[in-house]
This record gives sequence, C-alpha cells and structure tokens, in this order.
Amino acid sequence: MASVAATVEDLHEAVFGFRPAKAGTAYERLTAVVLAMQGWEQVVHDTTESAPGKRAEHQLDVVGRDPSGHIERLIVECKDWDRTVGKSTLDTLVGVRDQLNADAAAVITTVGYKRGAINVAVDENLGLWRLRPFDPEHPDLYVKEITITLISVASTYSDFDVELMPEHEFPSGTEFRVRAAGDEHLLYLDGSPAETFHAVLESQHATANDAAGPYKRRASFDDGRRLPVERGESVPIRAFTWIETVHHSPHVMVIRAQGEPMLVLEQLDESGGIESGRVVVDRDLFAWDIDADGNVTPRGTLQSDESASA
Repeated sequence: MASVAATVEDLHEAVFGFRPAKAGTAYERLTAVVLAMQGWEQVVHDTTESAPGKRAEHQLDVVGRDPSGHIERLIVECKDWDRTVGKSTLDTLVGVRDQLNADAAAVITTVGYKRGAINVAVDENLGLWRLRPFDPEHPDLYVKEITITLISVASTYSDFDVELMPEHEFPSGTEFRVRAAGDEHLLYLDGSPAETFHAVLESQHATANDAAGPYKRRASFDDGRRLPVERGESVPIRAFTWIETVHHSPHVMVIRAQGEPMLVLEQLDESGGIESGRVVVDRDLFAWDIDADGNVTPRGTLQSDESASA
C-alpha cells in the first residue's frame, strides 16, 4: 500500500485537480471538506488570527462554526504524520485556543495519539480525531449496507355480535339491520350520540406486538348503549363483540452506501479507542470546493455513471 502522504496527495489531486506544493496542505484541505460534510458551517482553511490587543499571530489549519451556535469557533490542528501525535502538540493547541478565546479545539491526524497527548485532551476538553485513507483490506469495520425489514400490521373484522341488556327481550326471530360504518355512532340510553364504531374497534385494536391470527374482541358498556338500526327503535346493548384477524406483511428494504470509500473519519475516546466512525465516499468529497480565500463551499454532488447516462 502507498504511504499515507502519497495517498492523500493522490486523493486531493482527484478532488481538486492539482497537488499543493506545500507538504501537509492536501491533508488540511481534505479535513476542511470533511468538516463541512459533518454539518459545520463557515469552514475555512488556512487562516491567520491574533487576539484583540495582542501582536502574536497564529496560523490556523481549519476553523468552523457549529450551526446550532453551541460552538461559535472551532480550531482544528491537522497532522498528516506517519507517527502518533505527542503531548507537545496538544499543549500548543491549548495555548492557541485560550489566547484566541475559541470555544473548542481539536487535533486530527492519520495514525493516533500518545498517552500524554490523550491525557491533555481529556484535561483540556480537546477533540481527538483521526482521518485516514480507507483500507480496502479491512472493509468490514464500517457499514456499507443496511437491511431493514418493515412489518406492516393490518386487520380485518368479522363475526360481529351484541349482548343485549338483560331486562330487554325481543320475540324469537326478530331481525335487526345495523349499518356499522366507522363514523356511525352508538347511542347513550337517552338517545344522544356516544362513541363511533371506529372508536370502539380502535379501543381493542391489535398492537405491533400481536402475532398474526384471529382475536376475539369485546367492548363492554357499564352504563349501556343503544345500537342504531335502519328501521325501528334502537336496540339497548351492554357489550359489543367481534373477531379481529391480524395480518402481518413484511417489506424488506436494502439501503446501500453510494460511492466509493475514500477516507475514514473516527472520533477517539478517552482511552484512544474508536468512539464513532464513518466512511467518506468520493461523491461526498466531490460535492465541495475551496475558494481562493480558503472558504469551503458546496459545488454539487458527484453523479454516478448510471445517473449520468440516464
């Protein structure tokens, strides 16, 4: 595998069309683009600042702002080294952050950090990041494809029945015709509108945890109800029963990452291990540019061959 520096230089040339003359600049510029991809705003590469009333100037590799306003000023120190970053780098960054009165600061590198550097980061609340070329020999460390199974739950209703009020009797063979549409109302015993049939069904409705199959449902009314009929007087009832048959319909979705993996961005924890990570693909890198003043600006999304020929 080519060296990290050579790989970064090649990637920068592919994205921006040239190789910077100054060592380390390609890594800084890619870092600035990746920071913008993460949602940071007002990202700028290579600025020089001095604190109000101070003569000393500080060169800053990358700066940015959290869109939520929680962090107004982030300073990022970039180290595209083939060795781990030591304590002195973190000590220097703490001084720059404090003198410029920045909200936050972080170091980003290709390999990792020595224990002393990690201790300073923990004590001073500095971010520890790692941005390195994607290693195709270890592709399974990061998610490339997600399979999601959605199970939609639907119900059908049948075998409706009622339990009459015990004090009411009807001649044998009496038939009632009821229109049990969802927006039709049951009645209170005084004849005023009560809940709808839909509300009664929903009160006993299946949940996502219910297995597929038939369920006997019963809605009881302690104070009684009247069942409206198409002809004649409403029928007093004390309960309403039915069969709800639950149907499960699985739908499988496969979400695949689009684009070729180019970089891996990792946030490290207090022990120097990986707290979180993501793959940066070519289409995301090509979606950004850097103007002559160092400002990171969007330029559109890289089209795949398939979409370009459509």
